[in-house]
Parts: sequence; C-alpha cells; structure tokens
Amino acid sequence: MEVVFLAVALSADAVVFGLSFGVKDIKIPLYSLFLMTAVGFLTVGGGLLLGEIMFSLLPVGESLGAFILVGLGMWLICDSDDGAKEVINHPEKIDIDNSRIIEPVEAIITGFALSVDSVSVCLGYGAAGKNSVVLPVLVTVFQIIFLYGGIIMSKKIRLKTKVNCITLISGLIIMIIGLYKLVPFFS
Repeated sequence: MEVVFLAVALSADAVVFGLSFGVKDIKIPLYSLFLMTAVGFLTVGGGLLLGEIMFSLLPVGESLGAFILVGLGMWLICDSDDGAKEVINHPEKIDIDNSRIIEPVEAIITGFALSVDSVSVCLGYGAAGKNSVVLPVLVTVFQIIFLYGGIIMSKKIRLKTKVNCITLISGLIIMIIGLYKLVPFFS
C-alpha cells in the first residue's frame, strides 16, 4: 500500500499540468503521452536503482533514505506555491512552437518536468531498502490518469480551486512515508 501512496504523491504534479494544458486548450497526442510517461518511467526506475546501490554500499542506507524522504517532503510542502503557479500561469512555455499540441520534444521536456522531484524521492526510497519494480509502473499509470483528469477538470472548474494544495498533499505523503521508515531506526 505504501508504494501506491508514493506513486500517487510522485504523480500529483500531472494534475497541475493537465489543468494548465486544459485551460490553454493544449492537446497531447498519444505519441507525446507515450514519450512523456516513458521519461517518467525511466526517471523513477533510475532513481530507485541508484538508491538501491546506495543502500547496498552504505551501512546506514535505510536511515539515510528515510531522512531524504522526510527532507524532500518538507521541501515540497514549503515550495508548494511557486512551482504550481508557474505551470498554471505559463503552460505555453512547454508548448515551444505555440502549436497548442505537445510535440515529441515538448513531451520529453514535460516528462522531465513531471519527474524531476521523483529522482530524489526514489533515490531516498531505494536507499531506505525498498526494492519495488511496481513503483515506476504505478507512477506511469497515475501520471496518465492525473494528466487527463486535470484536463477534464479544467473544462469543469476553470481553476476555481487552488492547485498548490496538490503539491502540499504530495509533500505530506512523502514526509509521512519517510517518518514511517524512521520509526524502526529510533526504536
């Protein structure tokens, strides 16, 4: 169940992107969606692999991983305003050619933007001794669901709600997982 919560937290930014794209009526073709999620899959998998290597090399890898998760959760909570507002106010920055269609290069950029925080979180998760081949798959699935969910919501709500709460919730989930990992360390 922990891996599902982590996947949701790592994918929550996709709602913000979906809202942004929906408001500006920017389309995401299937091939761009594939590229976007492939970047996310590889990023999450790479972060986990590096974390597992760190766990195997460092005797305190598990506690270090837990501290990384707590720290990143706190960072996401403290930084929840700026990132979401930037994406919501300027989604056209990703649509480089202003075509209102996410082209392959733009999809790769979007994939990295959606996954940049995932690297460090997955590094911490892997360093905490978690080996989950399911996590990259779940992140990919949730990114697709949340991205299209955001697009659909943008048509319904037209951004009447604050989207920075999504980042706040993600940070809380990651921090709670990190604290949960620390409990055995302190006992």
